Amino acid sequence: MPSPSRQTAVRFGTFEVNPPAGELRKQGVHIKLHEKPFQVLLALLEHPGEVVTRKELQDRLWPGDTFVEFENGLNNAISRLREALSDTADNPRFIETIPRRGYRFLPEVSQSLSSSRNARLRGWRMGIGATLAAALTIGAVVRLVHTRVQPIKSLAVLPFRDLGIGTADNFFADGMTDAVTTELAKLGVSKVISETSVAKFKNTKESVPQIARALGVDAVVEGAVLREGDRVRITVQLIRADTDRHLWADSYQRQMTDILALQDEVALGVAHAIKLELSPGAPGRLTSPKQVNPDAYEAYLKGRYFMEKRDEESLPRAKDYFQQAVHLDPNYAPAYAGLSDYYMLTDALPPEQAVPKAREYAQEALRLDSTSPDSHTSLAYIYFYFDWNWPGADQEFKRAIALAPGLVRSHRWYAIYLAAMRRTAEAVTEAQRAVDRDPLSITAHDAAAIAAVCIGQYDRSIEEGRKILELDPNDPRAYADIAVAHFQKGMYEEALQDAEKGLAVSQRDPFFLSIAAFVHGRLGHMQQAEKLVEEMRADRKKRFVSPYFFATALVGMNKQHEAMDALEEGYKAHDAYMVGLNATPWFDSFRSDPCFKDLVGRMHFPPVTSPQQQ
Repeated sequence: MPSPSRQTAVRFGTFEVNPPAGELRKQGVHIKLHEKPFQVLLALLEHPGEVVTRKELQDRLWPGDTFVEFENGLNNAISRLREALSDTADNPRFIETIPRRGYRFLPEVSQSLSSSRNARLRGWRMGIGATLAAALTIGAVVRLVHTRVQPIKSLAVLPFRDLGIGTADNFFADGMTDAVTTELAKLGVSKVISETSVAKFKNTKESVPQIARALGVDAVVEGAVLREGDRVRITVQLIRADTDRHLWADSYQRQMTDILALQDEVALGVAHAIKLELSPGAPGRLTSPKQVNPDAYEAYLKGRYFMEKRDEESLPRAKDYFQQAVHLDPNYAPAYAGLSDYYMLTDALPPEQAVPKAREYAQEALRLDSTSPDSHTSLAYIYFYFDWNWPGADQEFKRAIALAPGLVRSHRWYAIYLAAMRRTAEAVTEAQRAVDRDPLSITAHDAAAIAAVCIGQYDRSIEEGRKILELDPNDPRAYADIAVAHFQKGMYEEALQDAEKGLAVSQRDPFFLSIAAFVHGRLGHMQQAEKLVEEMRADRKKRFVSPYFFATALVGMNKQHEAMDALEEGYKAHDAYMVGLNATPWFDSFRSDPCFKDLVGRMHFPPVTSPQQQ
């Protein structure tokens, strides 16, 4: 049997490979090739004309790496190898890509490396054959007596790795992560962790079990995205959290125009992997998606990126990208939903100008795609905060949750809606569902705190505020939640400290001005309270300031008549904050006032129908 050191060089075309020396030559000229690409070449030369699977290459050359590290390494190795051979993926002369499987070496070779390799392995195989058979028998017996594997009921889609370069591709990978998360929720996975929570684990060194414990999930999905020209390839794998065991992996590839179908394919692949292991036969509910203009899709992703920043500079940029997406593809529903969200969030326009636009774009998004849970949630938000259409809001929230029960956004806003309607038990349930699906999200904890205040659970609101501070010590919402709870508990000194901290980190936001004025009023510091109200009036000359904030400040100062005037102004302006009128605890002293009763009646709040709701 020849030893490796005496092995003959292998030739193909004008190339010659010397395995012992680790050299590749072309017509006698040495071609520089790093270790990994060279090892991939040797693996292909062992099976010329045959498919070498990606799994085989991973086991041989990247056995200890994570799935994503392997993907990155293999793609780079194949790319470098093709460069050395002057080969291309589109018109291969040497290395052919077999989609979703592996690679094939095309040219004839002077001899296969597999013959000597097989000879060396034959004796080893025979020697361990009996042992392997015994081990398989024992393993089968052990498997039979194992307890049944627990179902996977919750998932987290970790941020997909970008295997390309450039800002646009970074947007693309993030967008694909969000899209797959949404599609999994639409398929019926009961708990899919929101992208805001999983984003904290981007490029993390923590293990899968550690991540899963932090997020409270049974399994995680890892993936990588590569865009080459007008084609996109996504590789994904499913990992069970408690055992760190890889349950399934696959690769998908499509044209950019079919990016929506690609997202559906990936989500269905993950869902089927869960079903095959745990609950076979459950049907998917995805429909055949339309094609989309690739430039419109990329513009939409950029719009979403800037929308998530939620600051004064980013929101206009988000609107510009959404408008660009609509211009490039007038039938792309998510772009209209993005514009609807922009007009709901912006302070650049007064409500009477912004709300009609938000409603128009939400309705257009639903006309183009009635199965979008986010669009139903957007319309519910408008019905709730701006139209005061309580039955319509309730219906749209429920529709959004029915379409995708695993998504957090609908649960979060529905919890606040239920609290405003004084449906206490349901509000608590929905708030907890939001936190369960987004455990590291400040917005989810803030929603839980707001619901808690509206139903009188002040300690719960303080607890949620402190969780926000753990996530971000400079987020003003934490101080708002804690301050409101403290002054409702009569802890005015503590509430004042909270309000002052909130004023500092929020750059003197009018809401915090109103809270500070309320507390100063309760403490009898009327001069300080008046100064804060004057500051709010000055601010109103530059932008819209909610009359509800003035009413809050004036109630604390015991100016009941002026507070009622402010609430009437809020009613006439259709101020969004007025939705809390019937549940906000600091207006309890108004409940018996005939004018207040009349105002509540004009807003047509539904009656609380059972003690269990309140």
